[in-house]
Amino acid sequence: MHHNKEVKEYAKKEGLELIFNASYYSMVNPIERLWNYAKRSFSKRIVDEPDWKASEKLQDLVRECVVGVKADPLARHAQSCLSLMKSDYT
Repeated sequence: MHHNKEVKEYAKKEGLELIFNASYYSMVNPIERLWNYAKRSFSKRIVDEPDWKASEKLQDLVRECVVGVKADPLARHAQSCLSLMKSDYT
């Protein structure tokens, strides 16, 4: 979708720079860091949840772990990913 002609034209018109990362290159995909933090939190908390197999409890725990990820480390990681991707293209 992001290689779509209309998206490229829109980005140009709005002064946006599109940077394409390699497919399956999770090291530079910020969402992977989010999942990593959330999975760590989930793994630590699941042992304290006696009824974790109940669907609603499991969904609540997953939601809390994802929402509970701090923004600062994600922002720093996103910035480092952006720098790395830009350096690959220069």
